[in-house]
Amino acid sequence: MNNEKKPAKLEEEFVAPHVNSRFAIIVISVFLAMLLLPSLAWGVLKLLNIANPAIMETLDFDTGENRAMATFPDSFDPQTFTAEVEAWYNDTLPFRSVLFKTQETMENKLEAPYVDTIRPALLEFFHPTDPNQTTPPDDVVIENPFEETTSIPEPTETETLPEFETEETTPTACEHVLSSESHVITEATCTEWGIIGYACENCDYVKKEYSKKSAHEYVSNVEQTPMCGTKYERTMTCNGCGDSYTETVIQKHEFGKKLAVNEPSYLDYGYTLVQCKICDTKYRTELSNKLYDNTYFPPIYRGKDAIEGRFQWMFYRGNDSERFYTGANLLSDQELIEYAQTLQTLDDICKTKGIQFQVSIWPNKEQLYPEFMPNMTIVTEYKKVERLVDYVTENTDVKIIYPLAELTQAKPYWELYWPLDTHWNNAGAFIGYQAMLKSLGFETTSMVNLPVRELYASDPDFKTIVPDGQASLLYAPKSDLLSIGGVNGANYPKQKNYIVTYRPEVKVLSQEGTNGASDTRHTTSDGPNDLNFVMLADSYRVMQLTYLEKDFTDCFLSHRDRVLDADVIEAVKNADVLVLAAVERLEPSILVTAKKLISILSAE
Repeated sequence: MNNEKKPAKLEEEFVAPHVNSRFAIIVISVFLAMLLLPSLAWGVLKLLNIANPAIMETLDFDTGENRAMATFPDSFDPQTFTAEVEAWYNDTLPFRSVLFKTQETMENKLEAPYVDTIRPALLEFFHPTDPNQTTPPDDVVIENPFEETTSIPEPTETETLPEFETEETTPTACEHVLSSESHVITEATCTEWGIIGYACENCDYVKKEYSKKSAHEYVSNVEQTPMCGTKYERTMTCNGCGDSYTETVIQKHEFGKKLAVNEPSYLDYGYTLVQCKICDTKYRTELSNKLYDNTYFPPIYRGKDAIEGRFQWMFYRGNDSERFYTGANLLSDQELIEYAQTLQTLDDICKTKGIQFQVSIWPNKEQLYPEFMPNMTIVTEYKKVERLVDYVTENTDVKIIYPLAELTQAKPYWELYWPLDTHWNNAGAFIGYQAMLKSLGFETTSMVNLPVRELYASDPDFKTIVPDGQASLLYAPKSDLLSIGGVNGANYPKQKNYIVTYRPEVKVLSQEGTNGASDTRHTTSDGPNDLNFVMLADSYRVMQLTYLEKDFTDCFLSHRDRVLDADVIEAVKNADVLVLAAVERLEPSILVTAKKLISILSAE
């Protein structure tokens, strides 16, 4: 047997493939040109722009992306350096604005035929419409709060009518047949009974009875009708007898001319539009529920954090919003217990210091307008924040609200959130604000009584009503979801806001700081509640300031993230009313901020 080992196989020598050097030089040159020439051209244009600033106006402009641009990393981390440099280059790419808008334009042009033709055909093929599918009932109970225009009471007679004493008459053999119709013998007044009679059909006998006293004819001592929504005192005096009483009332709208009848649609409720005689406010009566689109509608994702729903309403995806909507992020029993104990501890500390404490969690837009959301699997209708608020309410003394019910009752009368933005508008902010006042035990005002004006940016006098500066934060149209999703707003409907005239008699005396989302704002006024009001919240608070400063003499509003700033700490310690608030998707920050407030208030 041959035991010799076979010689190991020699590795073959690597031979580089033949490369045409001229072709390689051309390829490399083209690659370098593509990489370097745009930057060189951009540098030349920027140099020329020094002499002529107009050169760059059409090439370098704000793309409206509503985010902070990446910066070049200031330190080297092997794990992240490459990604950071790539992000910086993408945000500083030469001709970036033009490329960005070109891409957006092409996508929008391709989107139209897809949405109008291809998508409906695909949906009908894979999800055919069921003709037997019923329309889900609308759970909005529509009420008409505009019917009553006065509060003048009608006096009710509580005494039993006395028996009329029969007059002595000559006896007669007639068996009286009395008429079914009475006639007035003596007119009743507001202080004396009247007398009526029923005549016999066969003789001249008349059966007499007393009739009830007439109603008082009360006349107000107020000569000029106050503005709608104004609370005032009036004395009502009867013209007949001089009886009088004094009452405090709120002037309501007076039914005026009918302007239009709107049939219900998928976008809006049916209603009759009426104009108030006093303040010219246009308001809705005779409401009927909107139609409901129950066809299958898949989510259309716009960028990373935006969803386009039905009828071009857009919704936010960030901060776990989808799971808040579907009910997939419920708190555990232990988490509920910790939440309740923390808020109770903070509430107890506030009470020892004479501070009224309250928590407001404001609903995400999709919770109020689910009819415009795409189809998603709802895990439970009893969702995270509703469970949390119920648990805290049932197991603590803390005042906590989630005003979804109040907003739902108001939505037939006003559009409460921006269709193209993550925030509520002035009307939604007012409803949420009044719910907070009610929770705190302060006097509330119904928006249905106030002068309210619809406002569009296209209104001729918009710039007069909304000058540059602070007012634009309150009234200018909001559409952050367009920029978040990289969508061209020209293809979307115009949005409206509202101007709510609230306590016009109150004067704002001072204003410090800006009313931006991340800023601190301090105002004083001659409002009816002489209290230091402090609110720590997010950008949803911005729309409430114009109402807060009319109710409280000292208002301090700041973002929750600034709770450890010196001026915020001082304001918290001097507060008479302390409100900790967050929009639903930022609800976890309530617990985080509550723990910081406990530390601040316990430090004294």
